[in-house]
Amino acid sequence: MALSWSPLLAHPPRETQVPGQTSFAIGRAASMSEPLGSHTSQSNTASCEKSSSDLPLPLNAPRTVLHPHWPTERIGLQNRNLGQAPAVDAAEPKATAMRHRNAIHETVDSYCTSREMVKKSGSWFSRSESVTTVVNLQKSQHGPSYYINVGFWFQEIDEQQFPPPNKCHIVSRLSSWLPISEERELVDLLNLETPIHDDPRAEALTGLLDRHLSPVLAEARTADWFLSPDGEAIRSRSGVKAAAQQLLAGQT
Repeated sequence: MALSWSPLLAHPPRETQVPGQTSFAIGRAASMSEPLGSHTSQSNTASCEKSSSDLPLPLNAPRTVLHPHWPTERIGLQNRNLGQAPAVDAAEPKATAMRHRNAIHETVDSYCTSREMVKKSGSWFSRSESVTTVVNLQKSQHGPSYYINVGFWFQEIDEQQFPPPNKCHIVSRLSSWLPISEERELVDLLNLETPIHDDPRAEALTGLLDRHLSPVLAEARTADWFLSPDGEAIRSRSGVKAAAQQLLAGQT
């Protein structure tokens, strides 16, 4: 006699064994290829006539059985869409980024904090009435090395509290300001593949920032400074937007 499973059964279907036949499940065992929501009963005969590749799993094999009246928690599903990707915690990328911070990040952040700069969107800002200086740590696309970008924004041209580093009126890299010997030292300090322990790396990097960036942060408070010998040295090694060129030309 053909057996079928009714939703009125108090318990989920269980395996049974027919003499001379491979074991099969009374009712319906849903496979991953079957669409959810289909609960058409199948006869024992149809189940037994399947090929060996289509026969039900052995008794001890894990299987998922779906029923419209069973709570999803009971069958170990989070939802009825088996193809839906699991939810991702929105805080995970941020947590991962925090775990990947290193001695270079920590040293630059500590230096800028000690200079009372304000951090916004990953960059550090030092603002006067006329000039905003932006310090940005940029990771290389070709390995675990970094660059320190420095930008200058003239409030006379356009007032912005936190201008994007790459949009500044004067854009430069700290390494371009240094003598060749110190430029090579900075490149090594900003490369995590250089075999230097964290403490010596932080100490040497802080020393370079003190010698070459601190004077600029203290002096570059007006557009006139960029016409001085020190300011001209920075400007000659930087990219200067047309609006800044016009502004500085009017200062002469």
